This record gives sequence, C-alpha cells and structure tokens, in this order.
Amino acid sequence: MADYLASMPEIVERDSRVTVISGSDSIEFLNRSLSTNISDIAHLERIESVFCDQNGRIIDIATLCRLEDKILMLSQSRNDIRQRIISGVSWSEDVSIVDADNAISHFTMIGVHWRRALLGLGLDIDELESGKWVEFGNMLVSYSIIMGGDSELLDFAIPKGEVGPVLGSLIDNGCAVIENDRWNFTRTNLGLVCLTDAQGRIPFDVNLGKLIDLNKGCYPGQEIHARMESRGGISKQIVRLISENPIDVGRHRVEDIGRIEVVSSANSGQYYASFAIVDNAEISNFEVEIAGIGARIEQITVP
Repeated sequence: MADYLASMPEIVERDSRVTVISGSDSIEFLNRSLSTNISDIAHLERIESVFCDQNGRIIDIATLCRLEDKILMLSQSRNDIRQRIISGVSWSEDVSIVDADNAISHFTMIGVHWRRALLGLGLDIDELESGKWVEFGNMLVSYSIIMGGDSELLDFAIPKGEVGPVLGSLIDNGCAVIENDRWNFTRTNLGLVCLTDAQGRIPFDVNLGKLIDLNKGCYPGQEIHARMESRGGISKQIVRLISENPIDVGRHRVEDIGRIEVVSSANSGQYYASFAIVDNAEISNFEVEIAGIGARIEQITVP
C-alpha cells in the first residue's frame, strides 16, 4: 500500500454544487454544453465531463448520473454554473433546472480497505461496478478504480437528512472523516485533478483530455480543441511535485525545463505534494530545484 494512503478508509465531504436537470429536452440540451457525448446515457450510468468557454478553457468539472427522466449533476465550480446553463435554454425547450444544494450532500471515500466500512449500511458490494451508480435507499453510490488499481474511490450522493446516520455507520466500521487538507494531499498523490488545478486550463494540459469527445458535434471550445489535436498543439502537461519544503503557487523558471507553474499544493506533515503545469509535454521523472527548493517531478498516470 502506498505510504500516502491511510490503513483505514477515509471520507470527505466535497464542496460540490448539486443540480437536477429534467424535461423531455434535458439530455439534448445538456449535451450541447458538455465536452462528452451524453446523448445515450443510460439509467444509473456515471459520466464525467467538463464545461468549457469559447476559448476551450475549463469552467467546471461535472459528474453525471441519469435517474430515469432526470440528470443529477455534481459540479465543482464556486461560481454558479446553473446560471450559465439556464441562459442557454431556448423558450421552446422542455428543460427544468433545480438547485439541490440544500437537499443532497456529496461525499468521497478513498482507500483500499473500504468494504468493511460499508458492512453497517447493508449495501451489496457485488452491485458496485465502475462507471455505474447504485441506488441504495435514497442514497446513490458510485465506485471507481484509480492509479492502475493502487486505490479505489467511492462517491456518495446522500440526502441531507440521512448524512448523520450514514457517517455514523461508516465511522463505527472503521472509516475516518477527514478535512480538505488531507483529501487534497491524497488526491494529489493519486493524480486526481480537480477544478482547483484545472480551472482556466485547456483540458489536454491537465490530464482531462479523456473527457473531450471531438466526434460528438459542437460544444463551447470544440473548435479550439479540434485545432490543437489536428496540429499537434498539445505541448503542456500536468505533473506532480514531491518536496520536503513548500513551493509557492505561481510561475517559476527551472533550468533545463523552462517555465513551470505550480497550481496547488498540500502537506501531509512529512512532505509536500503539488500539481504543476510544465511546458514540455515529454518531460520524465527527475529531480529539479525550484526557487531554491529541491523537488522530484513525477509524471501522472491518467486515472
């Protein structure tokens, strides 16, 4: 087990915006705004996508779940993506957009020994499958494998009134509730890019190119993305920095590399893990000095 993972599963409450989108035109409408094709999204299917501006830069990252005739969307932007979505609804379209922030909480569990923690909930673990959501009572649970199997991740969408009993059961069965600092350190080591790292960036530069479907038709930023891919214009990548001392967020010049931009940093108490954007897309793992601080650059495996 990796040294940055705890011996017990850990769970954190995410600062997500929760939106319910419904209506006979809702999927077609939402598909125009997202970088991923959701036209054939199935019941309880999980799809990840991004919202981009006309310059192809990320505005928000979204996780979707189809519930019969509705779409539940968990998004990360502190700015209200709902207003941007609503502004794109034509008067003739049957689309309803509901703010569910006060009704549903989003939690993420990380670690390798999570099965025992779920025992108290009575959830059938065999039903969990990557790329799917499972309904358990009024709660939704989704399972993912990350870092080539080094760890596993569970997302929970829980009604606000049921959060206490659910967390109580998880804690009784060996799960620890963690704060954002601990979550950010763990996700950085796992290569999980969030909006904090990606906002205002081109998806290809932050390991989110897998969320771009250039064959789905038009969406904001599609022309920029298509031009970059056809011309081989992807010249940046996001990397992980491991250092004993903190490296300031911002741009730095590094010998033999050029410009490197640190976009986020987290500390475990033993060392720092940071995300940074480098101009050289072919960079490999090696030791560097940034602003007088020694660091190891690590390539990130796409989760």
